[in-house]
Amino acid sequence: MKPFTVLLLYPAHMSVDGTETYLAHVTAAHTNHAIALAQREACEGSSSCRNSDEFTPLFVTEGHHNDLNTQQTGGRYGTTPSA
Repeated sequence: MKPFTVLLLYPAHMSVDGTETYLAHVTAAHTNHAIALAQREACEGSSSCRNSDEFTPLFVTEGHHNDLNTQQTGGRYGTTPSA
């Protein structure tokens, strides 16, 4: 098992403007397993989720990496407001 960081796009019906993402740190056997675990985690954290595969994977990398965006809210990330 290896650590992975997975970035998912929220489904349109759960996103204000279609750009909200979810960043998950999971431990999995391989990339597809990491995506499935991250999708399940994202869905379990939302009352309006119908099916975990509605979350679209955008990026997967080996290792646990943190987002440096200061506009974080829990595991959910939105667009960064322009300065």
